[in-house]
Amino acid sequence: MATAKIRWEDIDRLIKEIPIVLACEYIENVEVPSVTMDNTAAARETTEYLIRLGHRRIGILPGPPDDVLSKDRLKGYCQALERHNLPIDDSLIQHGDYTAESGYDRMMKFLNCGQRPTALFASNDEMAIGAIRACNDMFVRVPEEISIIGFDDNSFSEWTNPKLTTVFQPKYNIGKQSLRQLHNLIKEGFPLNNKLVLPYQLIERGTTAFAGR
Repeated sequence: MATAKIRWEDIDRLIKEIPIVLACEYIENVEVPSVTMDNTAAARETTEYLIRLGHRRIGILPGPPDDVLSKDRLKGYCQALERHNLPIDDSLIQHGDYTAESGYDRMMKFLNCGQRPTALFASNDEMAIGAIRACNDMFVRVPEEISIIGFDDNSFSEWTNPKLTTVFQPKYNIGKQSLRQLHNLIKEGFPLNNKLVLPYQLIERGTTAFAGR
């Protein structure tokens, strides 16, 4: 198995030498077997969930601009806003690097701007936890004053206070199915599915609430 963070030149060379299946990620416009989830749909559903809670000024912390999953999640966020005739405000988009430190730093920028978001969608749980810490340090109540959603449903997402609302990403099943794909690729010369997309789930916990609650 491999990751899309490997340079394409190296992937292209490896494909010619050994069987490869990409786990969790994929490479745009390249035919390499992959097992992933629909990150665009998950981000769209997550943003629409916040809209249903009455939030209209929703910030997002994507990952690095050149990261394929970051781009997909930002795309889904924008699609949700467009569906509900809400403006896409560049000041509400702050790229992080998937670390809690970047989540803390970007949330501080949101909290110190003229008009704060009432909700935040972070592209992974680490950045969401960093954002919660920033809110705590600024005495901004979560979720009463700002709702926060993460992504991944890592084990520590239930240990925040309040517990983190997040998107469950089926990491174990992605690994399991990737191995099945790789086994078939080695044995038969082709994968069971060239691109297998697994389901996700929005897990509602304590960091989200109706706007103005």
